[in-house]
Amino acid sequence: TTPRNWQDVAISAETGANQVTCVSGGFLYLSTNTGSSWVSSSINIDGVATQTTNRAWKAIAVSANGQYGLACVNNGYLYISSNSCASWISSTVNIDGSSTQTTNRLWQDVGMSANGKYQVACVGTSGLIYYSKNYGANWSSLTAAGTNAWSSIALSENGSTITATTNDASGGAWVYAMPDDQYYIPGLL
Repeated sequence: TTPRNWQDVAISAETGANQVTCVSGGFLYLSTNTGSSWVSSSINIDGVATQTTNRAWKAIAVSANGQYGLACVNNGYLYISSNSCASWISSTVNIDGSSTQTTNRLWQDVGMSANGKYQVACVGTSGLIYYSKNYGANWSSLTAAGTNAWSSIALSENGSTITATTNDASGGAWVYAMPDDQYYIPGLL
């Protein structure tokens, strides 16, 4: 097998059927059969039916049922999926009011609530934490977190709690609440 620079892997928590992994300097890979086989050639990125561009994929997350996905490219963009990770798009992702991503960011990590509605992402050196409350379509910076060298991020099952770590002199774990929202309660939707 060809050695690859694997960066992250995500699995649908409900059944484990959908799994996605990413390669820095390579492609996204998808399994729909609990990891028995993996494909990259059929994944659509920004309307291109076959992945042809190597990207510095850094992190990936999927919802509990595997329907929603979020991935980031270091020194690149955020990508979202709403069709069980078969296709990914960056051009409709709105960050801080910009209708398209035009700025490459040093994305480090991503996280997602169980239902996929709430999503988070963090930027490294002198970066910010961003959050979405509508399946990754619109993103805002988390003002309370400020600028830091964010290295990893996680989100609670219901999307209410964000925890992030820093990789600098002030290194530590930081906990924030998802701003201004009502959270779903599992089993009641």
